[in-house]
Amino acid sequence: MDSRRGMQILQPFLDKGFRITSISPDFDYLFKDTVAEAWFDALRKGNVNPGEVSLGQNLSNLLRLALLYKFGGGYIDTDVLVLKSFANLRNVIGAQTMDIETGNWSRLNNAVMIFDKGHPLLYKFIEEFALTFNGNKWGHNGPYLVSRVVSRVNGRPEFDFNVLPPVAFYPVDWSRIRGLFRGPRNETHLKWLRVPHGYDGFWEVHEMQIP
Repeated sequence: MDSRRGMQILQPFLDKGFRITSISPDFDYLFKDTVAEAWFDALRKGNVNPGEVSLGQNLSNLLRLALLYKFGGGYIDTDVLVLKSFANLRNVIGAQTMDIETGNWSRLNNAVMIFDKGHPLLYKFIEEFALTFNGNKWGHNGPYLVSRVVSRVNGRPEFDFNVLPPVAFYPVDWSRIRGLFRGPRNETHLKWLRVPHGYDGFWEVHEMQIP
């Protein structure tokens, strides 16, 4: 994004008064003293198969983990709409799907993460990325990675984190997101659009067949 083409993409935001810029990450600095350092070195030397999934996408999965580990704070994907302050959140990751029968999460997502600097769970995420990298499976190094690690360490007090229910970060299923930006087509759609931000709202979003 720190190119002429990138600036053309960002210019509309600047014109509207947003303070925004783009920089290229210093991978060597960010990955230093983590397991990712050796993995990235092997990648540059051609000793890691990048696979068929976009390498940029997989580097993004790793980069967000390294940034949070080095500096702490919050990470959000660019397509996330923030409706409430994150100020009171600490060391949290969100579930994207839940098992209706058990009430337990079935898959997490790495699109929104808020963690302290140097948090041990982030190190485990980075370690998992470097040791199990697979560039041929979508999500293996992203949502499925954080799900694998959390399932292994959940309940261990030294990690000290919380998994928030889907209503926190993913109240609308990705396959139905377009329905939020269209005027109500019928009473059912109108009711769906007016669902309050509570746990019941999450189930209603998932159960209604809104194309």
